[in-house]
Amino acid sequence: MEQAHVDHAYALAPNLREADKFEFSCNFSEAFPDVASMLVQGLEDTEMTVGADAYTICDDGRILGMWGHSPWESPLFKLPVGAVWLCSTDELFERFPILMTRLAREQVFPRLDTIYSAYGNLVHSKNIVHVRWLASAGFKTISRTQRGGEPFSLMLRNPNV
Repeated sequence: MEQAHVDHAYALAPNLREADKFEFSCNFSEAFPDVASMLVQGLEDTEMTVGADAYTICDDGRILGMWGHSPWESPLFKLPVGAVWLCSTDELFERFPILMTRLAREQVFPRLDTIYSAYGNLVHSKNIVHVRWLASAGFKTISRTQRGGEPFSLMLRNPNV
């Protein structure tokens, strides 16, 4: 992993999983003409937020994914929470599912547990790879909602429970 850069977003965009592309299209307005523009905007939003970080996941110089976290301000929450996100190629979870799960459980989520009282993601309910991955790491489905006419699940991890 290394610090994410805008160039990484442009390189990753054409290879994103279809489920991730679909989630982007539901969450971003029509002001963004393509997935690359949406991914870059998401990365720039993360980079401009105090306390946020974004990272690129590479293997042999190939970009397989990006992930990040930031404070999440929403009227849904009474306490400060964090947002965590991941977008990837199919290859990342096809070749490295155990490694991704182990790294998240042993390094990523314990670090985020010290930063946020709770954190989560709004995931398209049919994005089974990410729903299962988050559930296996202790995230719980808190509520369901619609984005762009599609079903989404709010999944949160509360390290204090």
